[in-house]
Amino acid sequence: MEDILSDFESLLDSFTDIKPSENAERILRDRYLLKDGNGNYLEHNWSDISRRVSRYIASAEVLYTDDIDKIRKVEKIYYKLLKSRIFLPNSPTLFNAGKTLSQDIFKKDIKEMLLDDYKNIYNSRNRHNMLSACFVVPLEDSMEGIFNAVKDAALIQKYGGGVGYDFSILRPKDSSIAGTGGKSSGPISFMHVFNTTASTIEQGGARRGAQMAVMRYDHPDVIDFINSKKDNDGKSVLNYFNISINFDNPEKFLKKLENDEELELSHSNSNIKKTIKARELFDLIANNAWKSGDPGMLFLGRHNKYYALGDVTPVSATNPCVVGDTLVLTNKGLIKAKELTTDMKVWSPISNQFLPIEKIIDQGVKPIKSIKLKNGIELKATYDHKVYTENGWKKIEDLKIGEKIRVISDEISFEDAEEHFEYENIIYGKNNHHINQINISNSVYVSKILGLFIGDGSLGKDGRISFSISKNDKTVDEIKNLIEEISDSTITEIEEKNQVKLLIRSKNLELFIRNITDIELGSPSDSETKKIPDKILTNNKIIQKEFLKGLFTADGSVYNSKGSITISLSSISKKLLEDTQIILLNFGIFSTLTKEKEERTAIIKGKKIYRLLISGKNSYNFYKNIGFMGEKQKKLKFLVENHLEKKGFYNKNKSFIEIVKITDFGQERVYDITAGPDYVWVTNGILSYDCGEEPLPPYGSCNLGSIDLAKIIDYIDLGNPNDEKKDIFKEIIYWTSRFLDNVIDINIYPLKEIEKVSKEQRFIGLGIMGIADSLYKKNIPYNSNEGRNFMAETLAQFAYYSHLASTELAKERGNFPLFDKSKYKDGFIPFPMLDNNYSENIKIWNSLIKEHFYGEAKKYKRNVQVNTVAPTGSISNIADTSSGIEPNFMLAYIRYMTDKEGNRVPLPYMNKILRDKLDGLLNSELEAEIIEKGSIQHIENISEDFKKVFVTAMDISGEDHLLAQHVIQSYLDASCSKTINLPKETTVEDIKNIYIKAMKLNLKGITIYRDGSLETQVLTNSKKDDKKVTFFVLDEKHKLRARPRKETLKSVTRKFKTDSGTVYITVSFDDNGEAIEIFLSDGTETAEIIGRLSSIALRTGVSVDEILEQLSKVKGSYCKGISKEIKSALNDFEELWKDNTDFEVFHVGKPLSKEEVEKFVHANKLEYVKGYYIDNEGNTYCPTCLSKNSLLMTEGCISCKTCGWSKCS
Repeated sequence: MEDILSDFESLLDSFTDIKPSENAERILRDRYLLKDGNGNYLEHNWSDISRRVSRYIASAEVLYTDDIDKIRKVEKIYYKLLKSRIFLPNSPTLFNAGKTLSQDIFKKDIKEMLLDDYKNIYNSRNRHNMLSACFVVPLEDSMEGIFNAVKDAALIQKYGGGVGYDFSILRPKDSSIAGTGGKSSGPISFMHVFNTTASTIEQGGARRGAQMAVMRYDHPDVIDFINSKKDNDGKSVLNYFNISINFDNPEKFLKKLENDEELELSHSNSNIKKTIKARELFDLIANNAWKSGDPGMLFLGRHNKYYALGDVTPVSATNPCVVGDTLVLTNKGLIKAKELTTDMKVWSPISNQFLPIEKIIDQGVKPIKSIKLKNGIELKATYDHKVYTENGWKKIEDLKIGEKIRVISDEISFEDAEEHFEYENIIYGKNNHHINQINISNSVYVSKILGLFIGDGSLGKDGRISFSISKNDKTVDEIKNLIEEISDSTITEIEEKNQVKLLIRSKNLELFIRNITDIELGSPSDSETKKIPDKILTNNKIIQKEFLKGLFTADGSVYNSKGSITISLSSISKKLLEDTQIILLNFGIFSTLTKEKEERTAIIKGKKIYRLLISGKNSYNFYKNIGFMGEKQKKLKFLVENHLEKKGFYNKNKSFIEIVKITDFGQERVYDITAGPDYVWVTNGILSYDCGEEPLPPYGSCNLGSIDLAKIIDYIDLGNPNDEKKDIFKEIIYWTSRFLDNVIDINIYPLKEIEKVSKEQRFIGLGIMGIADSLYKKNIPYNSNEGRNFMAETLAQFAYYSHLASTELAKERGNFPLFDKSKYKDGFIPFPMLDNNYSENIKIWNSLIKEHFYGEAKKYKRNVQVNTVAPTGSISNIADTSSGIEPNFMLAYIRYMTDKEGNRVPLPYMNKILRDKLDGLLNSELEAEIIEKGSIQHIENISEDFKKVFVTAMDISGEDHLLAQHVIQSYLDASCSKTINLPKETTVEDIKNIYIKAMKLNLKGITIYRDGSLETQVLTNSKKDDKKVTFFVLDEKHKLRARPRKETLKSVTRKFKTDSGTVYITVSFDDNGEAIEIFLSDGTETAEIIGRLSSIALRTGVSVDEILEQLSKVKGSYCKGISKEIKSALNDFEELWKDNTDFEVFHVGKPLSKEEVEKFVHANKLEYVKGYYIDNEGNTYCPTCLSKNSLLMTEGCISCKTCGWSKCS
């Protein structure tokens, strides 16, 4: 092991002295080196950044050890990883690690670092030390929920984070809003609210707010969503959003597409339903993507399938809920779902405890299904409600008859249930007549009497109470004694053939029973509508036990059926037996409600009798925990003791019960809850998943870093399971995984919810970069089978080692807290893998992967997700390597640097590997030609062998891009950042074919970019022969705002004498000769007011003639004189400056100042669209260096090939 570590560190050492390129140095100076408040550099080179970041991240080790030598060793390795640029974390970690802390601690020699130094770093963290790049904020379909999300997003963007949302959760436009009678404005309207928020945050000086919006393909507003960025007219453009359509089940959609079927567009919170042909929707997506690249496609169902907590916090927007009458097991007894409150707790069989309800949501009226089990238990819930089956969590819509569902029969006590009954006696009746009182202080007696009444009692219109008692039960005296304990009213006893009736007239007892059983005054009781009173459901188990004893004594029986003890309860009220069945579960008693179609019953007055049957071991549990009164109890005791003596009771496991019926059940109002950390509840006895964690990964965050394969490819035969140096790669992956795991601990999160989820699941996203340069080094074409074999085998090795690292970290530090709820414990592989016959090496890696996940990973896993391929635009430039898994966009180009004297210096760039391999062939003419074309495919003097290997993004087909993404995604836990780059001549049909193939491969999403599509949106009404440009500034409400004032303006000053003194009038002009500012000075507020308001009016586009006209209409000579002098100033300007025409040269291609960009934009009539500029011919301009048509799509993000600007940076 020491030898491997030594080889690993030696490899790192071989790169630590290689300095970053000039381009990388420029990026570091511009964006990454820390500065003080005055702009002075606190750091001066990459070594300084590497030391700061490595020491800061290593300080998280204090959570796991006090061994100072061990912490120093960790810091040393982290430093070498960063200094070598073999590994780089995402930009926020480089920006913010240790930011605002005293820099002296990072200058200290490592040998002098003490344990307290590391602890002080860890404990000095603050809100400026946010290390994550992107977050997901869940939405709720309510005004409060939406604006809570707006607030959360603002807090995230304040510190530079990007945010994703699933707008599928919001009901469509024009849906009814319960309680207000109003109509919903729909998801698109709220997207504009989020867009405005991002705009406001950017104006505050923070990093540009990148946002991703997702919507399901079957949402009623999906057409508006697809078109939301189509017409870039300044109003409909959501310029802070990228958008994607979610096809949760792409295979299902493909079938509808192939069969030319209609799609139903619906939403669970709305009655609005629409239809559209699958092909029509597909065509619309493809057409818009052809024009502008938006929308992309996501396949979130595949995310869930390969996500270890996909059953707990799935990556989708759903609203699972149950109907209002569902009985929920709580600390206060069995409570109906519609009556739950946040001061209650629900029972979790996972941790065997009651968990507080965090949130209750009335989800409105939704379509529901009914599932009925073999024992008669029934649950009504929404299609996407999840229940626990023998095969894990499943949505109701995915269940099949014959599958088995978990039913909970835990013998628990209700912690906070009621322990008594309440009733206020009426003392006087009519004519002031004294009424007999009742005593309900003895709750045990009362509950038993209520059970007897519900079982075989009745209440007449006149208020007479009757109990029917079988003579064989020999319980008459016992029941009379119970009644007499409660009421001092006279009991009349009437003997009939087989039974005795006890009649009582007691106004107070009548009213008490009516109150408890919801029987209206003046109405008789109805046997068919009998149910267990809510007061019993919410009472403690002692009360419930006595109630059940009375109920079964009145209407139950016990007998020996073929050697098995059977207890039966009969009633014409199905509801009564259903509720009884649920209560019995809490006493550890399973029962079966006989099916209506198989009943062997008599018919009473045309009504069927239902029976609840208890048998086997459950009859013993009934004897032990509940029992009968009188002779029935004696008989049960005899049967039980006899059974025990002969053979005992066989404890048959009935925890999973078979489904016998699934039906659509119309629409009902439904409810959901959140109760962490287990997020489960018991509904009608069935283990259900609660709804709190359903929208996109709730409050998930990105914690990313990438390994540069191109640096290690010369030392390690990547993808080869027999390579002697493969353990060095394994060591690199272990230490980089440990680095990212430390980031989770030391990170400062913008919201407590994000911190909770991040630490419960411990996502890390270890990725790769340098694929294209690695293939150049190995002389393998990117667009070849050999190239894809290399990618597949390397990623399989990478996946295997990264999960070994997570397991090793779990052994050292513990599993992620939600491990026991994950799929890992059952043997789960979080990616699809390629077939064994793909290659011999793939077969070996697949075998090792299976051995790991079916072995150690079932016990140990530190992180719910481990690997990904994220955008690496900026960090790949720092590493001087190719970006992520993308092919290079250009092999050579010119970038411009600014020297110390401020001069613009051209800096030719050529891919270093190409330069080295061309060697003697390269001369100045050939280099110039490669720079001009960016590719070598059409250069005569270069061999075909070179051309096959050194391909660029535009040299290869869309299918080759797609297949590369497929093999790489096959070994990734999370998603894969990749753009399918297409030539300008690509047709809409070509894009459709790519989409269809993507749906058939192992992809989780797809982004396409057609070359030149960014140049097709012409957004100007300017005429080419206009000599002057007047531009306007609009805010998000499309209200005029004053355009910015430049630092230096041409102006004319005039002196005007009035009766009260002298006024100095200065009129300033812009580069087009338009008056833009008026300044009046005579020491009065009036002059200042006129000047300020006139200036704002001019800068928002009001004609100067209109201002002068208005001033001339004011009474008195003052304003009229001012108007006249301003007019003279305008004439003076034309005379003074007519021969002084300015020409200004803009040196584009290097980062320009804000004022330089503004001048260029105004002079050339450019429009700002989607983060960049565009002219009236559709040409695009980089917003940083103003290079024309230099923008490309890479890793799903627009970037400039000239200056390196990225929309995502």
